[in-house]
Amino acid sequence: MPPRISPLKDAMHHVVTKSDKTKLEVKYINAVKGHGLFAKGSFCKGDFIVEYRGELINYAELERRRKLYHPSCAVFMFEFKWRGKTWCIDASREDGSFRRLVNDDHQHPNCKIKKIDVNGKAHLCLFALKDIKEEEEITYDYGGDDCPWRTQQVTLILLSSHRLRWMMLLVKPSLLNRRTVLLLIAEQQVTLILLSSHRLRWMMLLVKPSFLNRLRPSAKIRFLCQD
Repeated sequence: MPPRISPLKDAMHHVVTKSDKTKLEVKYINAVKGHGLFAKGSFCKGDFIVEYRGELINYAELERRRKLYHPSCAVFMFEFKWRGKTWCIDASREDGSFRRLVNDDHQHPNCKIKKIDVNGKAHLCLFALKDIKEEEEITYDYGGDDCPWRTQQVTLILLSSHRLRWMMLLVKPSLLNRRTVLLLIAEQQVTLILLSSHRLRWMMLLVKPSFLNRLRPSAKIRFLCQD
């Protein structure tokens, strides 16, 4: 059996060749999380997993692009410190690699992002925090409690026709109490579908506009508008 290559050398090889590991695959998870990156084989603690590949830009260019980008693109800009300066990996352009498909998990991540030097330039790479089993999702902590998917209570989309107006909402269960939901169903003001995973629980509701009057007064509602 050939000697095991060190995680750092493994990472540098994939950085230079701009390639992803064959032991990774993309899978659809659910309507809330979308797709994710999963292990097709096992990984050991400390192993290199994937590079967060993109364009390396300085702080001035980062600020310029932030003003131009739609929020849906800006989330792929990874800001970090390197040798006393602020840099950014701009991964907003799709290139077919796996780096944009690794989901956030601030409670139980199985990977951590680290900076490595390849030919004098900084590269961001994910390394396993623990042993990862086959078919396990690859995750890491994005950092920052202000991440919109951590703080938002409701994602709202307005659907309308010339006779009917409904609102489709993805709601955290803590926003509603059981009695309110049952009352809304009885009054035919809401259609309820429960989406769940082992870490995430959301309620998808198709509701009449008067539904908003039934929300808890203390609840925060974020209207996420997209062009």
